[in-house]
Amino acid sequence: DEFQHIDRNNPATVNTYTFDHTGSSLDEQAFQHEIDLTTFFGSAIAPEVRVRQVSYLSQDTSIRAQCFLAGIISELDTAQSYPFTCIALSIKGNSQLSGSSTSKVNCVPRRYLPRLQSNGTFTPPEITDNPADIACYIAQEGGNLLSQLDLDEYYRLREIWLARGDGFNGVFDSPTGAWQAHQKVLAVGWAEPVIDMGRIVPVRDELRTDLGWQLGEDNYTGKFSEERIMPNTSAASDQYDGVEVEYISSLTWKAATVLVTLPGQAGANPDKLKLFGVVSDSDTLAERMGLRYLRTKKYRNKIYRFTTEMDALECKKYDPAQLGWHIKNRSQTGRVKEVTGTTLKLSEPVTFEAGETHYIIVSDQEGKATGPYTATAGEDAYHVIIDTELTFTPQLDGKIEPPFYQFGTSKTRSIPALIQAVKPNGRSSVSVTAHNNDARVYDDDDHGLS
Repeated sequence: DEFQHIDRNNPATVNTYTFDHTGSSLDEQAFQHEIDLTTFFGSAIAPEVRVRQVSYLSQDTSIRAQCFLAGIISELDTAQSYPFTCIALSIKGNSQLSGSSTSKVNCVPRRYLPRLQSNGTFTPPEITDNPADIACYIAQEGGNLLSQLDLDEYYRLREIWLARGDGFNGVFDSPTGAWQAHQKVLAVGWAEPVIDMGRIVPVRDELRTDLGWQLGEDNYTGKFSEERIMPNTSAASDQYDGVEVEYISSLTWKAATVLVTLPGQAGANPDKLKLFGVVSDSDTLAERMGLRYLRTKKYRNKIYRFTTEMDALECKKYDPAQLGWHIKNRSQTGRVKEVTGTTLKLSEPVTFEAGETHYIIVSDQEGKATGPYTATAGEDAYHVIIDTELTFTPQLDGKIEPPFYQFGTSKTRSIPALIQAVKPNGRSSVSVTAHNNDARVYDDDDHGLS
């Protein structure tokens, strides 16, 4: 038999060793040779080796001899230090091990990631489970530049999640796209990413006290529709009388469930909600997520659809908006034609209801609603007097559109809404979908927080 090897760093030199074996028997025979390459070279090498039979009988079909390599052992250079804490275990196994032995050694890893700072820079990697830090890391790993991320908004949400203790602790153990991973990470903080003017912006479904955008009859280019989710339909809140929330318990590291109900719900026919990335040592966090889920189903039960020119292109998901709809028992809308101190001259006559307090909101140059201003009757139906001057200086020279107004009582002045989707239709119009904005959705957002 012949054994040959070369040093990969010096392939021109072939080293050959031969071993002669004789014997005749019908019984199986074996010959073993141990070769230590460092004996020949005096130091470690990176070899390439082969073995073969070279006997003149090697072509004889009656000879059943085989030559092969067995028990190859190599020694590799190892790192002398690591940038993290290591643990070494010595495990002795035998045939008596049971299937449960695979879970005898466990660890709870914590990811080191750069932490977003207030000035838009990142710290060296440190332990963090804040959704903002993780989302920014995923976005950059996906090839996005920092200039393509709204870091101010990420930092604002980061501070909210830090104060609330909201964290993402999920494991992506199957192929997942960067955008899908980004969505799952932000979802634990009631947020999601959107693309706005070429940048990734995190938007959070949270209680907003500002009026937001103002959109009315003078903005719409088509029909305005309102869809109400009626009881006993598949989308209605009363289809289920509670929700069973599943999360990972940090005490057992197994799935745990908790039944969550609103007042008046028995929980006999609960919906199912599986939380990804939510790990907790109690049911409190899962209850909080379940309560938001149920309240959204119950109180966000109206859908509005309309189209504008390019007016609504500035809107983002979850932006608040004041919608005007000039039909009976809804808002009275039009344009402001003149402003003299606290007196507004309107394009359309307005009607006051006896015994009711009336309000008016007026859009500024950016399309945002200002006010509400308390309004009283002026010299005629085209004039109203507001309690304070407008918070902006309107431009009424005809170079841009004049301010729009929405007028009525506290119940009829406007439809408070949240933008849900904005879809451009070419370069001339935008389709908008919105939900009613009901503050009761957020009533249990601080459930269990001290």
